[in-house]
Amino acid sequence: MKTDDVKAAYDASVAGLDRQYFDDMSMTTPTEMRQVLLVPLGVDGQGLAEWEADLATGATAARLTPPGRLSRVDVFEHSAGHDVPAEEEYGYGIQGSPVSTTHGSDIEIVAGVEGVLRLFHLTPTTVRLLHPLGPALVVEASTDDPASIEGRMGELESALDSGHSGLEGMYLAVDGPDGPLFRGESAHRIAEGGQWFARGFDSGIPHG
Repeated sequence: MKTDDVKAAYDASVAGLDRQYFDDMSMTTPTEMRQVLLVPLGVDGQGLAEWEADLATGATAARLTPPGRLSRVDVFEHSAGHDVPAEEEYGYGIQGSPVSTTHGSDIEIVAGVEGVLRLFHLTPTTVRLLHPLGPALVVEASTDDPASIEGRMGELESALDSGHSGLEGMYLAVDGPDGPLFRGESAHRIAEGGQWFARGFDSGIPHG
């Protein structure tokens, strides 16, 4: 595996993402990346930056011929805030796992997502697609009645995800009248994901 090949694959992956989160990438060895991310404070800023970093490295590994296994160090540089470290470093092993290449057009995917949100009585705020390789879904929605979706976030994630084969991953944000209720993310090529939910709100997703 050549360093230049990894850099070219990474640049192609980041080109389809939100560029403001990606500050720098260097190779310490031909198979080890050091990725510097600009991370805004708050549940949305940090969550989105980390999720897009997962998408980028999964798509990078998948673009290599043959698909490669990379070691990755993420350096999170916080863009603002007090009593927050300037940098936090985390290391990962990244395998470019297979993802189906069968998926609908962006217009079809957005229409399907909006249909699912209506079934859950959620109002879409943002539905957009990123393209690290195939489509990755960003869904932001709101409700005036949090009790109506209490315990249903796992069901909602499954409904959004299973309706569209070939997604690279999904970021889901649901807000209520008083602020954020739920954040969930998944990056399918590296089988990475996580959830955050507001205190007192039952997401319906097992956690420990």
